[in-house]
Amino acid sequence: MVTSSVQVLWARHDALRGDDLDILTAAERERVDRFHRSEDQQRSATGIVVLRTAVAAVTGGDPAAVDLQRQCATCDGPHGRPLLPGTGLHASISRAGEWVAVALGRDAPLGVDVEAVTAINVDELASSVLAPGERVSGAHDFFVLWTRKEAVVKATGDGLVTPLPSVVVSGATSPAALVSAPGVAPGRGAMTDLDTPSGYAASLAVLTDAGLDISVNVTSWR
Repeated sequence: MVTSSVQVLWARHDALRGDDLDILTAAERERVDRFHRSEDQQRSATGIVVLRTAVAAVTGGDPAAVDLQRQCATCDGPHGRPLLPGTGLHASISRAGEWVAVALGRDAPLGVDVEAVTAINVDELASSVLAPGERVSGAHDFFVLWTRKEAVVKATGDGLVTPLPSVVVSGATSPAALVSAPGVAPGRGAMTDLDTPSGYAASLAVLTDAGLDISVNVTSWR
């Protein structure tokens, strides 16, 4: 079986210190500043810094010199999943609560998603996330399916342009698996749930050929 190796880095949202922000470009600083709340600014900046330093560690370059681009798959605007031209690397960033997750791999487009598990009315949100026939037992299971689906649409680059109910995944108590998704060939794609800090759910999706096994190296950034 072919194995896809993916590095996942976890960082606290307030992990930056000293001159970390110096490696951000002017456009990235503007992106961060668009958030109104300081916590959201911290999460956004942390994700960029962690990704830049992770790529530099792989390529042997300067984090500030990493060519980190964003391009929306729908409108070609300067947003969407991170792109790293010329490196052969694929990346994804997710932020929730106190944590930021960054995934980096070589084999195929990937997506990572983390969500804080909160007290919600599952019945009210079910139609916006669950596919017909999908059932969950409580908030935790709901967020497990949510993160799996978000990871897939991040990997495709379509984001929430793809309605989450159109993405079908395995049940929350079963090993993570992609059943079907718009634009993804049948049998393509691998998925795994990630170990998380208490109170969170997270998943990783890699859009490559069937029969792929994901090897995930999870580490803490600092």
